[in-house]
Amino acid sequence: MLTRNGLLDTSEDGDRFQFKDRPPHGFTVWDASDQKRRAMDVDLDQELIRIEVHIGDKSVEFSARLALNDKGECKFTVAGHELDQWQVLKRALEPLFFG
Repeated sequence: MLTRNGLLDTSEDGDRFQFKDRPPHGFTVWDASDQKRRAMDVDLDQELIRIEVHIGDKSVEFSARLALNDKGECKFTVAGHELDQWQVLKRALEPLFFG
């Protein structure tokens, strides 16, 4: 979020993307300048990370679970697919930052 804000014109956008902690196990990132709601809610639920992305009146939700694969690599599992960290971040943040 700080990196994305750093790429914006501060005279027009200021701190466009905001962060709010939601105890005990969650947080929200949102676009403070957009007329329609653009936000991402993240909640930690024991071994699951639940991510919900809101763009206007549409929402996309998915869960990620951290696990070791057969090669001993630490990967996320999302909808039965093995993903690297950057792929999970892309799914969660791309609609918010670039949508």
